[in-house]
Amino acid sequence: MSSSLFYSTLLCSFALLICYGSALQFAFTLQYKGQCDSSAGFVCQMKAYTENIQTLISPDGTVSETVSTVIGALSSATIIKTTIASREYTGNATFGIHTSMANHYIVFAGSLTDDITEGSLVCFGGTGEIIDAGGAWQGATGAVSMSGCYNTADTSIQATVVSRVFA
Repeated sequence: MSSSLFYSTLLCSFALLICYGSALQFAFTLQYKGQCDSSAGFVCQMKAYTENIQTLISPDGTVSETVSTVIGALSSATIIKTTIASREYTGNATFGIHTSMANHYIVFAGSLTDDITEGSLVCFGGTGEIIDAGGAWQGATGAVSMSGCYNTADTSIQATVVSRVFA
């Protein structure tokens, strides 16, 4: 191998290491369920458990999803809007077991779509960005997306959160 080819290969390998080797990249999807309170702004408290999520696309084009929880750690999340009509939100999620989960968290902020209303369901989608993190998530950055529905009849909420994280 010529020295110029060797140094070119070494330089390219080093550049790939810097671009792709400096951060661990992973994704997670969780289905959160909880309650919302609109007495002071709009605050939703939700929990998600260790889950198996299976999406099936049938040959006839229909799509179905099954979410089953398993015994294990959990995540607790809070979504806050200044008013129920606000499109901007902040939120946080903690991860782990009851005694340690407050130490392992992400904080995120973003914007939501206009509400889509069907009967007592008020549905939304949105995107955001991880703006702070601690514990096992220290230094994490990334994107957060969510979609869900809030039920005005009983103040319940169910939302699916998907995130791409760089740690």
